[in-house]
Amino acid sequence: DQLNGCFALKEGPIWMDSSTEKECDFVGSAVGGERKVLQLSGSRPYERFTGNQIRRIIFNHPREYENTERISLISSMLTSLLIGRYSPIDASDGSGMNLMNIRAKTWSWELLQAVTGKELSKSLNMSALGPKAEALYCKLGGGSGLVASHTIVGNVSDYLVKRYGFSRHCRVVAGSGDNPCSLVGLRGTRSGDAIISLGTSDTFFAVTENPHMRTLDGHVLVNPIDSSTYIKMLCFKNGSITREKIREMFANGTWEGFNQALKETPPGNNGCIGIYFLDPEIVPTFNSSNVFRFSGKDRPLRRF
Repeated sequence: DQLNGCFALKEGPIWMDSSTEKECDFVGSAVGGERKVLQLSGSRPYERFTGNQIRRIIFNHPREYENTERISLISSMLTSLLIGRYSPIDASDGSGMNLMNIRAKTWSWELLQAVTGKELSKSLNMSALGPKAEALYCKLGGGSGLVASHTIVGNVSDYLVKRYGFSRHCRVVAGSGDNPCSLVGLRGTRSGDAIISLGTSDTFFAVTENPHMRTLDGHVLVNPIDSSTYIKMLCFKNGSITREKIREMFANGTWEGFNQALKETPPGNNGCIGIYFLDPEIVPTFNSSNVFRFSGKDRPLRRF
């Protein structure tokens, strides 16, 4: 109830949103191509990333955007609630916005200009931010709006001390994203450490000292443990939600039935393979929903 009326938009986009293809095309073209965006931010323009979602709101919901005082990620919003004031975004979660310079770990002026630009121009003015880009810079917290992941952003608020009995000396560390926190929890600290996470989305990530990407697919994030190193990550949208739908369709809605079907299936499934894109996929890029099934002889099948 206390937060009622605090948000400029009644509903915010989530990570599964793929409605900003037009915005991604504009940002890529404005900066000089998808690879340039990748080099700057660690990822090519992705539909779910914050910068492209902000661009959509700027031009589709201008009044709501103008009424927005601060733009946060979920991670920084939660720490804001803990400390009772705006909390900065940590550089690891901020890596997944198409707004941050992955090497400098600061907001990228080029990307801020591209996200807020109305028309394509031959070059982006790097000597000074335009008024719209500067406004976005301020909404993101300005130069202090990005911090290292281990930064202590403040003590818990007086409200939490009085309402729930927190110690006044309880300190709050910058919040981060689910995948960076998975790396922390599994102690992926050394270059070459690799982790697979099977969640709402399925991810594979590894620690590296070099942020260079050879392909356009995948992401580079700042390592939350050691900000001098990076995480290279692949994200597959059709993870647990897809597995749960398959469970509902073919295993009577239970994991016991799902497991029993696996036990009754020979390893390798006689060469048959099914690829279930129930939602548009991130890696590989596939912008529609479809299911592909193949026999052991690579023949397409309608069903197994």
